[in-house]
Amino acid sequence: MSADEYTVQFEILVGRTGFNDEALEDTYAWGLPAMILDKIHAQSLLPSNLKAWKEAACQIDCNYRRLLEVKRAQAPHSSNCAIPAHTTTAPVTPTPTTATPMDIDSNQCRIETQTCYNCGKQGHISPACPEPCKEHVCTNLTGTALADMVSESVAAALDAREAAQKAKVPTPEEREKQGF
Repeated sequence: MSADEYTVQFEILVGRTGFNDEALEDTYAWGLPAMILDKIHAQSLLPSNLKAWKEAACQIDCNYRRLLEVKRAQAPHSSNCAIPAHTTTAPVTPTPTTATPMDIDSNQCRIETQTCYNCGKQGHISPACPEPCKEHVCTNLTGTALADMVSESVAAALDAREAAQKAKVPTPEEREKQGF
């Protein structure tokens, strides 16, 4: 999916979320393909708002797609290049052996340096944690999986909001205004 297509789908969902600008900016960035996100973060200055994120993502994606077109156009021409008859290879130099004795104790568990991923305390690991298990968040989502997850959560939030409005119990002030 191109950045333009992702942005259009994102805009469709934005109106239904009720998220503030900062949450929208974070959500947009999380849904971008890793290649685009990496290139944005490689810039000296990160985009300062949602509009700047959208522009940067679309520009990087557009540049990348142009590069792919140029490479495709050059591919047939590059196969016609003649290979020189005499190719020289660099002489192979042997790598000096710098072997060191194996540290037998390196595989021993050092309990004092183990940190639990569940509670964050040192001295044990998460399977042996005395604290209740925390909910784990999956961080290896693709852009489409994240977009699907966002759209499902937005739909659920809207359904919950509608249900709450239908089942809303009026406050004493509202009852007085209605004449109860």
